[in-house]
Amino acid sequence: MNDNFNPITTYTMKKMGKNLELIAENEDEEKYLAELQNIIIKAIKRDAKAKDLMIGIIQKDELKRLTLGSYTERFMEFKKRTDVTDDTISKYNKTIEHLILFFGAKKNLRHINAKDVYDFRDYLFQVPVNYQNETFLQDKNIAIMIKKKSKFLEGYEVLHNNTVLEYMKKAAHIFNYFQANSYVYKNYFANYNEDNMLKEKKSSIKEFKKSQLKRIFSFARANDEREAYNFIKFTLMTGLRRSETLGLTVEDVDLDYDLIRVNGTKNDFADRLMVIHKDLIALLVEQSIGKEDDDDLFFANYSSLKTREEKVGTEINNLFSCVIGAEEKPYLDIRSLRKNLAQELKKPSISDILDIDAIMAHSNDQKTLQKYYLRMETNYKRLNEQIDMIDFSGYFE
Repeated sequence: MNDNFNPITTYTMKKMGKNLELIAENEDEEKYLAELQNIIIKAIKRDAKAKDLMIGIIQKDELKRLTLGSYTERFMEFKKRTDVTDDTISKYNKTIEHLILFFGAKKNLRHINAKDVYDFRDYLFQVPVNYQNETFLQDKNIAIMIKKKSKFLEGYEVLHNNTVLEYMKKAAHIFNYFQANSYVYKNYFANYNEDNMLKEKKSSIKEFKKSQLKRIFSFARANDEREAYNFIKFTLMTGLRRSETLGLTVEDVDLDYDLIRVNGTKNDFADRLMVIHKDLIALLVEQSIGKEDDDDLFFANYSSLKTREEKVGTEINNLFSCVIGAEEKPYLDIRSLRKNLAQELKKPSISDILDIDAIMAHSNDQKTLQKYYLRMETNYKRLNEQIDMIDFSGYFE
């Protein structure tokens, strides 16, 4: 340090946001402050290196350059030096892509607040699945289309809840890095967890009215959409999730015992045996005709597609949109059919709450609801009887 540095010199102190800044009043004071700052920065960097930390030092002129585009690049450079998989890197890149689409690359990190994070989450809930692969959307700005509520987005299947959750978690990790390096004062993404983040989205999906499903089934028949008709009917009467239904093969159906083997991964109950409603027998026979045991039960013509699940979802949801209209469509999709079955199961004299959780494969902390529940042969007859008691005729003509 310069020998002429005088620690007794009086400096002006100014409040800058949440920080205090010493203001030099002449050339000598400015020189001394610069030397002192360099000494402090070097000490911090030495300590960070010794502890294997990534520490960023923000100079005054750098505050204006805290842009989302450049600093997410810094984050990715840092991540690539750590022990992470290619899959994780890809997920971070996808998250950053959406952050920049929504906020813009020039957005100052410190200008992103709690409302912005909420709006970003709302945006993710409206992003079409694999929109980059849709010819019409490839050269479009999805964020602007969503903001303007473009009618051209109607009918596209949107990101699943779990995908939105994954993006929000990755954004929280990115902003944790920003906060640790003093690029931002607070990580607003950290305020969201699975429960409070998805609560609004989950609650917005409701069940179909019987009159709506009548129109949907009538439309499917009139337009020779037999596979879609069978898929919707099967989902309504089993409550299976879309991925579970599309994962079924011909050999998973045992019509001798009225059981279906479901290979699911949603929770501990997803991998299970499912009872079959008596009114589905003819449908399952029809879906099995001309197929080998390992053929897909539904939409086998899409079996070679990597995006089979998304394509089927888009087709079914497009059918819903054609019938019920764009106004109601945001609250009704394939998941709504599970809600319809759950409502039927809750009717008096149909089943108790234990059987509802078992049939719907809901997760539950009770010890009595372990995976073996649906594997006990003595329960199958009771569950079949309960399923057969449901009268679905009101959903059809």
